[in-house]
Amino acid sequence: MINLSSLVWLVFLPATAIFQGPAEFDKTLSKAVARASDEQRQLMLYFTSTNCKKCKSLDEYFAQEGVQKALDDRYVSARVNIDEFDGQACGQIYEITEVPAIVVVKPDGTITAKKQGGVKPDDIHSLVINGFIPKSEIISEPMAATDNKKSERQLNKDEAYALQVGFFSNQENANNLKQEIESKGYDATRVNPEQRDNKTFYRVLVGEYADAQYARTDMKSLEKSGFSVKVHKYRP
Repeated sequence: MINLSSLVWLVFLPATAIFQGPAEFDKTLSKAVARASDEQRQLMLYFTSTNCKKCKSLDEYFAQEGVQKALDDRYVSARVNIDEFDGQACGQIYEITEVPAIVVVKPDGTITAKKQGGVKPDDIHSLVINGFIPKSEIISEPMAATDNKKSERQLNKDEAYALQVGFFSNQENANNLKQEIESKGYDATRVNPEQRDNKTFYRVLVGEYADAQYARTDMKSLEKSGFSVKVHKYRP
């Protein structure tokens, strides 16, 4: 497990602008780490370098107004230049070997997403907008050995969570809601049919999460968009 406290040493460094980028990024990693810890929010690190040609498309993507707002709603973010001494140290902590790279860290230190080398906007758009990536691409560090109960929950593959935005007996209504949600930028939306008492019902879900706390964090974004949301537990 990598705890945010592992980066506390950066708080005491001079506040030089080793992280330069669009306005949605905190200007120093120390500020971002402190905010993520104080606000109990996820930390998104964008690793780049001074001469990174592959980073240009991500720079342009992050500069988009809608992306900036989504990023600010969901994460505390920092741009990390690995050409700088402090950026190199941070890159070593998260084992970054190639830029551009994206790492998302929960307040408890769990790495929930990590992508590096040749990362394009399409690779992270759902992560930025919905906080969701395919289950096969989720990278999680093991929890501390002393927290056995929490570790068991994290490794439990018999349950998962999603955000439920609707439950209908009419498929057309469910599909209409799905389209409305997608129009707001939530790509990871689906309609799940279910059988109950010989009748078919349609549940509209967004995202896929390993634990309920992570899902509840993302509820705020959907609620701000005007949807009624609750956490739905299910067997994947």
